[in-house]
Formats: sequence, C-alpha cells, structure tokens
Amino acid sequence: VRTLSAKGSAKPPAGNTTAGAQVFRAKGCANCHLVNGAGGVNGPELSYIGSQRPAANIRESIEKPNAHVDMAYWQADVILENGTPFKGILVNEDTYYVQMLHPAKGLLTLPKRDFRKFEVLKTSSMPSYQGKLTNTELDDLVAYLWSLQRPRRAE
Repeated sequence: VRTLSAKGSAKPPAGNTTAGAQVFRAKGCANCHLVNGAGGVNGPELSYIGSQRPAANIRESIEKPNAHVDMAYWQADVILENGTPFKGILVNEDTYYVQMLHPAKGLLTLPKRDFRKFEVLKTSSMPSYQGKLTNTELDDLVAYLWSLQRPRRAE
C-alpha cells in the first residue's frame, strides 16, 4: 500500500546529485527556494520534493514553470494610485485588503482603496531554464532535487 501511495518516482533519474547541488546554488535557485532550512522563501520549499513529485514533473517545472502553478504561488500585481508598483505572491485577499509576499519587502498588507490596478496572475515568478542549462546540468539538477526525499521509516 505504501508503494501505491508514493508520489515520487521509484527509480532514480540519471544525473549526478553532487553536481546538481552545485547547479542549484550557481544558478540562483537557493535565492527563492528553501532546502533543509537554507535558502529563500519566495518559491516552494523543496526539502522533500523528490518524495512529492516524479522526476519528469521536476524537470517540467524547471523548463516550463508555468505549466502547473499551484494556487499558493499565484502572484498579485498591484499599482497604487500614486503609481507605486508591487508584485509578489498573493497570500490573502478580502474585501478591503490584499496581503502579498514581496520578494524584497516581505509580507505587505495593502488597502484596496489605494489601488489603481489589481490583477491576480496565475503564473510563476520562476524563470524558465529551458535552453539555459546544458542537458548535463539539467540531468544533474533533476537528480539532486529528486534525491531530496523524506526519510523512510523502518518496516
């Protein structure tokens, strides 16, 4: 039953996990993604991504980040009446306020009465790495991310 409920791939993908960790750091992934307590918070936390997603999905997320954007990472695009723009991850919206996680300013609560423009973007703030990584770098990065697994319980 545990095997049937597993969400990640059973077979490790091709690639070098050590080299993949270096690609993760060198390409700036850690600026937005948290892994084992280190990194940024402007993207999904990846400490156990290998347990949650198959390697093919991880690869697609790197090459085509807008293919499947979880609602928790939709963006708010706001321009205030005074012309000040804000763009960040939409955290909460009610009748009077919008809360967003701004990449530089952290959590912001903005009153809607001050908005000139407000739009919810169902796209990722992550850039596509399609064509920006060599095949080896991509294989290594996928192998590294897939290796980030929850510890297995002893049976």
